[in-house]
Amino acid sequence: MQLLKGLAVLGVTALVTAAPLHPRTSNVTSSEPVFVNLDPKIPSAGTSPAPGTTPQQGPANEPHFLKPSPSPQQASQQASAPEPAAAAPKPSATLPVILIPPPADAPPGTGPSIFTPTPDRPSPSPSPPPPLSNGGRGDLNPDLVPSFGVIPNTNRDAQQPGSCDGFTGAEIVLIPCSCPPDRDLFLSRLRDAIAAGSFVDEPVSFSNDAADDSPATNRVRADAMLVVLQSISGVRGVGCPAASAPNFLEMQRSGVRINGTFIAGGPA
Repeated sequence: MQLLKGLAVLGVTALVTAAPLHPRTSNVTSSEPVFVNLDPKIPSAGTSPAPGTTPQQGPANEPHFLKPSPSPQQASQQASAPEPAAAAPKPSATLPVILIPPPADAPPGTGPSIFTPTPDRPSPSPSPPPPLSNGGRGDLNPDLVPSFGVIPNTNRDAQQPGSCDGFTGAEIVLIPCSCPPDRDLFLSRLRDAIAAGSFVDEPVSFSNDAADDSPATNRVRADAMLVVLQSISGVRGVGCPAASAPNFLEMQRSGVRINGTFIAGGPA
């Protein structure tokens, strides 16, 4: 009996010893990122420092994040992606600088006045307002209206009390120092005139199409701006003279929209 028990114990022991040990299944797949320690200054667990050295005190087990390599399909898509095209440079234009000699009775040493026109190229709106026609309502595109070209109160009272310098594009003339008007007020009057199709019984037409920058269209725009400017009070003929807006006059003459600035002469 004891011999049989001994044989049974030996048989069970042999079965346990021969059973394969199944390793623990890893929960890290090939597509997941892996944290590894790549810093040689920070010893990994179970590594002892070299003799005669002091272990570095740093962030313990500071991990480095390794991203999985992109698949062949992702690499092909990245390689075939087109690079953004560079913006085309804007064309440049040079306009003449106008020098106006000082008047004969100017004090000695007075320098010439200067009118420096610069091309007006507003950036196109991604969705410009629709064109306006007589009797239509809509928002006026202010980019189509150049600056006046005269700074208010230029040479105030220099030649006559209450008068300042204006510019016709060829000569200096006196204008009221209240001119040119406030730009926001002018744009509001112009917007109303375009919607009504007239201003102080004068017909008004203005294309609000920013893509149309032809000389003929710009001249019609300038006509509308000058009508409103010279009767901006709402009474026919009561407003600011055309010399308070030389940019409007130049636009009417040449059909080119510019933003020039008249600078009165001073000591040379």
